[in-house]
Amino acid sequence: MERLRSSQMQAERTLELRERAHRQRVLGLEQQIQLYRDQLNQEIRKRQLYIKQSSHAGDEMKDLQNTLGESLNAVSRSASLDGILLEHETRKLDNAIDRHLSLSRPTSILRGRSRTVSPARLLKNSKSSLQRF
Repeated sequence: MERLRSSQMQAERTLELRERAHRQRVLGLEQQIQLYRDQLNQEIRKRQLYIKQSSHAGDEMKDLQNTLGESLNAVSRSASLDGILLEHETRKLDNAIDRHLSLSRPTSILRGRSRTVSPARLLKNSKSSLQRF
Protein backbone atom coordinates (compact mmCIF):
# COMPACT_ATOMS: atom_id res chain seq x y z
CA MET A 1 0.00 0.00 0.00
CA GLU A 2 2.81 2.33 0.93
CA ARG A 3 4.48 1.56 -2.38
CA LEU A 4 1.27 2.40 -4.27
CA ARG A 5 0.93 5.66 -2.41
CA SER A 6 4.58 6.54 -3.08
CA SER A 7 4.14 5.76 -6.78
CA GLN A 8 1.02 7.91 -6.91
CA MET A 9 2.83 10.88 -5.28
CA GLN A 10 5.74 10.45 -7.66
CA ALA A 11 3.31 10.45 -10.61
CA GLU A 12 1.60 13.60 -9.30
CA ARG A 13 4.94 15.42 -8.93
CA THR A 14 5.95 14.36 -12.42
CA LEU A 15 2.63 15.58 -13.76
CA GLU A 16 2.98 18.92 -11.92
CA LEU A 17 6.49 19.38 -13.30
CA ARG A 18 5.26 18.65 -16.84
CA GLU A 19 2.34 21.06 -16.42
CA ARG A 20 4.71 23.77 -15.14
CA ALA A 21 7.08 23.15 -18.07
CA HIS A 22 4.13 23.35 -20.51
CA ARG A 23 2.87 26.57 -18.91
CA GLN A 24 6.34 28.09 -19.23
CA ARG A 25 6.53 26.93 -22.84
CA VAL A 26 3.11 28.46 -23.58
CA LEU A 27 4.16 31.71 -21.88
CA GLY A 28 7.36 31.82 -23.97
CA LEU A 29 5.39 31.19 -27.16
CA GLU A 30 2.86 33.92 -26.27
CA GLN A 31 5.74 36.37 -25.72
CA GLN A 32 7.24 35.34 -29.05
CA ILE A 33 3.88 35.90 -30.77
CA GLN A 34 3.66 39.39 -29.24
CA LEU A 35 7.20 40.15 -30.44
CA TYR A 36 6.28 39.04 -33.97
CA ARG A 37 3.11 41.14 -33.88
CA ASP A 38 5.11 44.20 -32.84
CA GLN A 39 7.66 43.59 -35.61
CA LEU A 40 4.87 43.12 -38.15
CA ASN A 41 3.15 46.35 -37.07
CA GLN A 42 6.45 48.22 -37.32
CA GLU A 43 7.04 46.82 -40.82
CA ILE A 44 3.50 47.79 -41.85
CA ARG A 45 4.08 51.37 -40.65
CA LYS A 46 7.39 51.55 -42.57
CA ARG A 47 5.77 50.32 -45.76
CA GLN A 48 2.83 52.70 -45.42
CA LEU A 49 5.27 55.61 -45.00
CA TYR A 50 7.25 54.44 -48.04
CA ILE A 51 4.08 54.19 -50.14
CA LYS A 52 2.98 57.65 -49.01
CA GLN A 53 6.38 59.16 -49.85
CA SER A 54 6.49 57.39 -53.21
CA SER A 55 3.03 58.64 -54.05
CA HIS A 56 4.02 62.18 -53.10
CA ALA A 57 7.16 61.96 -55.24
CA GLY A 58 5.07 60.68 -58.17
CA ASP A 59 2.70 63.62 -57.81
CA GLU A 60 5.63 66.04 -57.79
CA MET A 61 7.02 64.44 -60.93
CA LYS A 62 3.65 64.79 -62.68
CA ASP A 63 3.51 68.46 -61.71
CA LEU A 64 7.01 69.06 -63.09
CA GLN A 65 6.15 67.20 -66.31
CA ASN A 66 2.99 69.27 -66.73
CA THR A 67 4.87 72.53 -66.18
CA LEU A 68 7.56 71.51 -68.64
CA GLY A 69 4.96 70.43 -71.20
CA GLU A 70 3.09 73.73 -70.88
CA SER A 71 6.32 75.69 -71.32
CA LEU A 72 7.33 73.68 -74.36
CA ASN A 73 3.89 74.21 -75.89
CA ALA A 74 4.06 77.94 -75.24
CA VAL A 75 7.50 78.21 -76.83
CA SER A 76 6.63 75.99 -79.81
CA ARG A 77 3.49 78.03 -80.57
CA SER A 78 5.54 81.19 -80.80
CA ALA A 79 6.32 82.18 -84.41
CA SER A 80 9.76 83.44 -83.39
CA LEU A 81 11.81 82.66 -80.35
CA ASP A 82 10.95 85.83 -78.49
CA GLY A 83 13.43 86.63 -75.71
CA ILE A 84 10.71 87.81 -73.35
CA LEU A 85 8.73 84.59 -73.85
CA LEU A 86 11.84 82.48 -73.29
CA GLU A 87 12.70 84.46 -70.16
CA HIS A 88 9.15 84.05 -68.84
CA GLU A 89 9.14 80.29 -69.48
CA THR A 90 12.61 79.92 -67.98
CA ARG A 91 11.48 81.69 -64.81
CA LYS A 92 8.39 79.52 -64.69
CA LEU A 93 10.51 76.36 -64.95
CA ASP A 94 13.03 77.67 -62.40
CA ASN A 95 10.20 78.36 -59.97
CA ALA A 96 8.77 74.88 -60.50
CA ILE A 97 12.17 73.29 -59.90
CA ASP A 98 12.78 75.46 -56.81
CA ARG A 99 9.37 74.50 -55.46
CA HIS A 100 10.12 70.83 -56.06
CA LEU A 101 13.56 71.02 -54.47
CA SER A 102 12.31 72.94 -51.45
CA LEU A 103 9.82 70.16 -50.76
CA SER A 104 12.28 67.32 -51.21
CA ARG A 105 15.66 68.64 -49.99
CA PRO A 106 17.03 70.80 -47.18
CA THR A 107 17.39 74.49 -48.02
CA SER A 108 21.19 74.39 -47.63
CA ILE A 109 21.36 72.31 -50.80
CA LEU A 110 19.27 74.85 -52.69
CA ARG A 111 21.69 77.68 -51.97
CA GLY A 112 24.55 75.86 -53.64
CA ARG A 113 22.57 74.88 -56.74
CA SER A 114 24.07 76.31 -59.90
CA ARG A 115 21.71 78.16 -62.20
CA THR A 116 21.87 78.27 -65.95
CA VAL A 117 21.44 81.64 -67.60
CA SER A 118 18.43 81.88 -69.87
CA PRO A 119 18.92 82.83 -73.54
CA ALA A 120 16.88 85.99 -73.02
CA ARG A 121 19.07 87.04 -70.11
CA LEU A 122 22.18 86.37 -72.19
CA LEU A 123 20.77 88.49 -75.02
CA LYS A 124 19.82 91.28 -72.62
CA ASN A 125 23.24 91.20 -70.92
CA SER A 126 25.09 91.25 -74.25
CA LYS A 127 23.00 94.22 -75.45
CA SER A 128 23.68 96.15 -72.28
CA SER A 129 27.40 95.36 -72.59
CA LEU A 130 27.43 96.63 -76.18
CA GLN A 131 25.59 99.82 -75.22
CA ARG A 132 28.35 100.70 -72.74
CA PHE A 133 30.91 100.98 -75.58
